[in-house]
Amino acid sequence: MRVIVFLLTVLLIAASVIKFDNAGAQTTRPILISHPDSTRAIAFESVTRQREPFTTTVQVRFGSDAATRIMLFAMNLQLQPGETLTADAEDANHTIYPLMIEHIDSVPDRPWATSLVVRLAENMPEAGDVLVRIKYRGLESNRVRVGIGHVGDGPPDDTNAGPTPGVLEPEPP
Repeated sequence: MRVIVFLLTVLLIAASVIKFDNAGAQTTRPILISHPDSTRAIAFESVTRQREPFTTTVQVRFGSDAATRIMLFAMNLQLQPGETLTADAEDANHTIYPLMIEHIDSVPDRPWATSLVVRLAENMPEAGDVLVRIKYRGLESNRVRVGIGHVGDGPPDDTNAGPTPGVLEPEPP
């Protein structure tokens, strides 16, 4: 019996010393960056750099279609090669519109931030604010407001939603 207790003790000590590799795991959810005083997204049209409200189609085509593409910014993304994000938007009628993420890149001089170029759904009504979120590795981000057609109206903020401003300086290691 003492031998069994001894072996179990050694096994438990060994298991507590071994560090398991969690290199690919993301434990914190992604965060879409908003203005410091609201849940309104830091967003602009990706080609012209115009701010909201956005239309679902552009007047001057810069690509193969007339869909509007907006740039959003996120934190807590540890994107690995070959991985993808998904995005969606919810309108005041609680209709969910899938959004295509066309480009993901780090923000120069801000290694904690990631820029995302999102193509708006052409069937989205231009009826005011929508709540946009991203999903990565099964984790959903917060939802931020984006004005489509005009700013205002739209669904209410999520329970406990608040501003999620970015930081000017990264956290020290």
